[in-house]
Amino acid sequence: MRLNLLLICLGLLLLVQSSYAQNKIRGLVTDSLNNPIANATISLKLNNSILKYTKTDNLGSYSLNVDGAVEANLLLEAKSFGYKTATIIYAVERNTYNFTLKEAVINLNAVNVKHKPVIIVKGDTLNYRTADFANENDHSIGDVLKKMPGINVAENGKVTYNNTPITQLYIDGDNILDDKYNIGTKSIPHKTVTKIQVIDHDQPIKMLQKNNQSNDIAINLVIDKTAKLKVIGNAKLGAGLPDRYDETIDLILFKQQFKFLDNISLNNIGTDLSEDVISHNNASNINLAENNRPTFQLSTGVSTTPYLPKGRYLFNNSGIANTNNLFKFNTEKQLKANIYYLYDKRYQNTNYTTQTTLPSETINYGEDQGNKAVNQSIYGQFNYIDNAVTHYVNNGLTIDYSPNNNKALINGLQTPFNQQLNQKRFNLVNDLKYLRTLKSGTILNINSYLEKTYQKELLHITPGINENTLNLGFDYSQLTQRTSIPGLFTNNYITYSTLKNRITQSYQAGFSFQSIDFNSSLAKIQNNHTEETITNAINDIKWNRFKLYLNPGLDYKTEVLHIYVRLPISLNLLNYTPNNNYKQVLTNPSLGLQYQITQENKLTIGYSFAKNMGKIEDIYTGAILKSYRSLVANNIPLPFVKNQRASIGYRYQKAVSMLFASINASYSKTLLDNIIESSITNSIQTRIAVPFANSINNLSVNGSVGKYFIDLHTNLGFEASISRNTGKQLQNNVLFPYKNNSLTFGINNSTKFSKNINWILRSNFTTTQSFINDLENSSLEQLRQYSKIDATIFRKVTMGFAANHIFIHQPKQGNLNYLFTDVNLKYKWTKIKTDFELSINNISNIKSFDSYFIDAISITSASYIIPGRNALLKAIFAFN
Repeated sequence: MRLNLLLICLGLLLLVQSSYAQNKIRGLVTDSLNNPIANATISLKLNNSILKYTKTDNLGSYSLNVDGAVEANLLLEAKSFGYKTATIIYAVERNTYNFTLKEAVINLNAVNVKHKPVIIVKGDTLNYRTADFANENDHSIGDVLKKMPGINVAENGKVTYNNTPITQLYIDGDNILDDKYNIGTKSIPHKTVTKIQVIDHDQPIKMLQKNNQSNDIAINLVIDKTAKLKVIGNAKLGAGLPDRYDETIDLILFKQQFKFLDNISLNNIGTDLSEDVISHNNASNINLAENNRPTFQLSTGVSTTPYLPKGRYLFNNSGIANTNNLFKFNTEKQLKANIYYLYDKRYQNTNYTTQTTLPSETINYGEDQGNKAVNQSIYGQFNYIDNAVTHYVNNGLTIDYSPNNNKALINGLQTPFNQQLNQKRFNLVNDLKYLRTLKSGTILNINSYLEKTYQKELLHITPGINENTLNLGFDYSQLTQRTSIPGLFTNNYITYSTLKNRITQSYQAGFSFQSIDFNSSLAKIQNNHTEETITNAINDIKWNRFKLYLNPGLDYKTEVLHIYVRLPISLNLLNYTPNNNYKQVLTNPSLGLQYQITQENKLTIGYSFAKNMGKIEDIYTGAILKSYRSLVANNIPLPFVKNQRASIGYRYQKAVSMLFASINASYSKTLLDNIIESSITNSIQTRIAVPFANSINNLSVNGSVGKYFIDLHTNLGFEASISRNTGKQLQNNVLFPYKNNSLTFGINNSTKFSKNINWILRSNFTTTQSFINDLENSSLEQLRQYSKIDATIFRKVTMGFAANHIFIHQPKQGNLNYLFTDVNLKYKWTKIKTDFELSINNISNIKSFDSYFIDAISITSASYIIPGRNALLKAIFAFN
């Protein structure tokens, strides 16, 4: 009995198992291309009610138990986001159900995400979201930088942060452009940049980052991931009246291993393409190397420009081809090439009237000048960089060739005369930097700089001028000034640096050598075609200066305090013809303190003393005709200059509330052992340096404050500066003290009234005063204002209106008042990624502009011919 009962139970169990097996279904879910669909939902439904469900695996398979299910009205449903839902009628006798889902277009309801602009602070880095400050009328990242709190962009493209110039503009952490970053801010589309980072204490050399003593500030552009996948850029085609054109193409690639930024531009609308390749830190780099190479000596006239944006007054035909490339072999090694060719033709027609007031007399003169300049530049810089944690190598080779040709017609000095000036300069530079960390922790720094340069100038003036001064009162055919200045300069040093107990000791030893041949001659060609060289206007100087130096330094640095002391000492050996030899030991100490009061407040104090030898341009005795109005020479032994400078600065920022402020003050006193003696007539000025104890004092204070008002969507900034210069002048045998005072105050405002309306206002007021013998000699007040409003009047149509107001007041000359107005209309054709823009500039058709210029003794009134009303139609195509 028990055995029979056990068999019956076992049979019932097998029956139940069989029943369950029959009620389990399986299947596969795929798309129309037979690709499996993961995470699709499979549901067993009765009258829209879900009885059971499951999901597919990564292979699109599923299984579902349907035990107890009733056959009538049951449906199996397969559903997945982005696909149309599919159903199959359930049948008890069937246990396999495969689904093929078709793709579907899903329309989501619009969601408006609103947030206020913020700045995120991480250590020494501030992060700005580009989208918080950009609008539809912005083209480049430079347009957005101008509206960011704490950041200022000058007219020449120089970028400062809280009143301090930046040293580099990185692109995704890579230094492609060095300090020639204008082409980057002008051409990189702002929509490709997700974040703008301001990096305080920037130190790009990895091996120095652990003990970072840098005070540099840099900006890094963080590129959107999608913009790194392909070539992006813009192509602009512009034509207008009268005979105007503006063409540009930008090609940009920002991949991790290879980056390039290439540009070709042509225009005659007053855009100064030479600003694309300005080296913003070049002057300070040359001063650090003490490479006092002579600049061009000659010019064709008075060098002044009107108090206007260049686009308002510049007549030009210019072109540039600029390529910047960076290739990374790996995370440490890279190769960089920056090459450009610049062609710049300019025209300027000016009338000058100058009044020079001396204690004993007043001198007046004036003339008309018609100038045509054709300047070219061929430049190539090639760098190999190996930036590792244990070592750093940077070898840069630079080739720079600049041929310039200038012509000028002068009318009013006497009979009209022509000038032809040809200038050529060639520089070849190799700069090697090598750093290595030794096993002891000592840092070894080796630097070698070598430069070969050649400079040649030739000035023809036809017919000859200033007969009474230069040719015994007789007319003559031509005056010719020649200069030829080849030179060689090298600077080499080695530095050892050690760190112990927060104190860094550094010892630098090196030498520099400068060799220059300074040759010049002034000749006149008589009417009978004979050439005569003016004997007191010949220079043939061979200059050789050797400097052996030791520069010990001490740094004490904590998280809040940095104190540094430098005690350089040098032995200087100089000889130049004829028979001049100098041996001089110079000590030029400097010290400073930086105190980080809080994380966002910093105080800086500095002092330096320097005694320096003069340059070759201070000792030539033969007269040089610098311009048709200026004959210059020297009558002194080698001059020595002593300079003391003290400075203090305070920088405050509160990034969370977007408030930035700074103030800087400096005082310098320069002691000279010579003075420039000038003799001025209504036809020529002669200048000669003579022995005389003299001092020049300068006091300057500048400050800025900027605040972004979040609720008003407004970035408001104020800038102010004051300066005072005092010294002595010797003019027409009269010695007198002079003093110049200047005050500048500026306001910058950028407001986004709504998504469709934006307003910009920039206002700058400057007042200058000059005094002779403590009596006011002249004063000048200038006010320049610019305002622009952009509004999207239809979904794809934007209209802009701009006004540029200039007011100049000079008590002895009267008031000048100008108002320039512009209008532009832009249509966005999104289908072909093209903006069509029509601009009409100088609507009131102003064709001449007057300016005043003053110095300690002179007032100059200048009248310029400028472009009148003009129109330009542009098509700007964006490819990305």
